Amino acid sequence: MKKIFILSSIYFFIMTSCFSLGAGVQGSVFPSFNTNENGIKYNGINASVTGTVRLLRIPVVFGFGMELGDNTKHFSFGANGFADWWLIEHQIHNSWNFFMGLGISGRILTDSSWNWTTGANLRIVTGMNYLIYDGYLELYAQNAIAPGFLKQFSSSTLSASPATFNLIIPLEMGMRIHF
Repeated sequence: MKKIFILSSIYFFIMTSCFSLGAGVQGSVFPSFNTNENGIKYNGINASVTGTVRLLRIPVVFGFGMELGDNTKHFSFGANGFADWWLIEHQIHNSWNFFMGLGISGRILTDSSWNWTTGANLRIVTGMNYLIYDGYLELYAQNAIAPGFLKQFSSSTLSASPATFNLIIPLEMGMRIHF
């Protein structure tokens, strides 16, 4: 099993080096809405900074980063990640493009009391990008509506609360440099 994993990893890195690659950073700001048996609750504004990678020959974008904000009742911080598959990429005019796709995201957060929160979301991505400097620099803005679930774990009682439905509607902006 270990040999298969190592060979698969080497194959993946060799194949991705054959394709064009864009790497960069994006920032996002989004409100957090949670729903449980008591109704809908607005928790506050969250923000994240994420490093992204885009494979150009395969319409895949993925990234990992840090998130902070009022995702639960308290200020929380932690790590997040996503992977998107662009289903549509349409040229509007010259270097200005529209894209749409589906993806998944996940996160693990904690607060000052060491209460942990995990989340998993489906992403519905729509956005526009603009390539400048002969396609070396990509500027983009996108919206990734993400319905999903949050689960909170209390450090004091070592118990988990029931999962709550979570809806994220972020505005994400960023840039990538293409190699």
